[in-house]
Amino acid sequence: MKTLMRIFIYTALAVSTLYPQKQSEWRWPAGLESMIRRMTAEHPLLQAMDHDVRAAESRRGEMTAWEAPQIGIEFFQIPAGQFPNPFGKNMETDYFIQQMIPWPGKKSAIGDVIPSSASALSDRKNDQTNRLIFELKTIYIELAANRSLREINRRRQAVMEQLQRVTENRIVSGGARVSDALMIRGELAMIELDHAKLLRQNGQMRAMMTALNASFDDSLLKTEISVPDSLSLDAERIAQIALARHPALKSMDWEIMMNRKEITAFRKEQYPDFMVRAMYKNMLHSPKDFWSVMIGVTVPVAWWSKPKYDAMVGEREWKIRKTEKEIQNMRNEIRSEIEQTLSGLTNTGRIMRIMRRQIIPDLQAAYEQETARLSTDPMASAMVMESAQRLLKIREELLMAEMEYLKGIAGLERIAGVSIAELMADSRKEAP
Repeated sequence: MKTLMRIFIYTALAVSTLYPQKQSEWRWPAGLESMIRRMTAEHPLLQAMDHDVRAAESRRGEMTAWEAPQIGIEFFQIPAGQFPNPFGKNMETDYFIQQMIPWPGKKSAIGDVIPSSASALSDRKNDQTNRLIFELKTIYIELAANRSLREINRRRQAVMEQLQRVTENRIVSGGARVSDALMIRGELAMIELDHAKLLRQNGQMRAMMTALNASFDDSLLKTEISVPDSLSLDAERIAQIALARHPALKSMDWEIMMNRKEITAFRKEQYPDFMVRAMYKNMLHSPKDFWSVMIGVTVPVAWWSKPKYDAMVGEREWKIRKTEKEIQNMRNEIRSEIEQTLSGLTNTGRIMRIMRRQIIPDLQAAYEQETARLSTDPMASAMVMESAQRLLKIREELLMAEMEYLKGIAGLERIAGVSIAELMADSRKEAP
């Protein structure tokens, strides 16, 4: 009986594997940080986006280079009867080279668009990186909770099996009822069912890890994730940081800059380009040869060509207005998401404190009292099992609350673009 009581008490004290920690010391586990570093370095989507940035950067040479020169030979006054052979009896052979020369500043204006375009793509990659990190943290948290729930389930099973053995022995001596044994057997079946469901969820989450290119190793999963129940954070300060650093906002700022530079470049397209050609005339039936020079210009302001450039400028101006409204909408969404996340953290923290400081200690005391009755009351098995189930159930609820709290922290980091440690340090600096 003393062995059984020790098992009950051990189970009640050790089922939770997510522990509170002082907020000033809070950090993500080292195993998770290792997985994040590997994922961000090896994820194929991030590598593809990085290649896209490099491709955009390499376009500057393409956009600023002049058109290739043209070199040719022209045969004049070939007798009709010699067709299609142009050689031999023509009266004149001209050798020429010609080059299209853009208006000064046109090509450099187009080249100025490239850095903004590349920066926009780079910040899109950063935004995708933050999203993948958030997804990885979420799966990691769920895997840790799943492992803790399986540990709780295993301890429940150990308690029920021990209680079953005690109850079956007492049935033989008349100290317990058959219904007690049937109830315990049914509870063991439910535990096995719960374990099967948890294993299925574990497999699904491991598959999601594979999709993130984050190879999962049990040694990297630190199950004792410390969970604070309160964080000193200032919503307005977090909003300021997020609005200044959120990569999606920065990407849209770069898009506006890119469109403005394109407008500058398109307006310069209304200036003419020059065509210069030099020609050497070889007069086959004359003792003298000649040379000539041709200079021509394009006329972009002609009434049939000017609308093209006006439309290109107008299109970019409308794109700027569109992006400005998207930025305004995203800023509102970011503020709303920060408020919702902080509200969720506050309320979930309050729930965890109530569970840790009031409900669990009370249920723990009631459980120990019921366990103590087993030595004197042969019929106390049902009450012990019910008390143990209540205690284990509330600990599972606490585990779920801790998981949601950690997800809230991960979401806040994704919105702000900085770690929770940096946010707390910044809040302490801002505090009067």
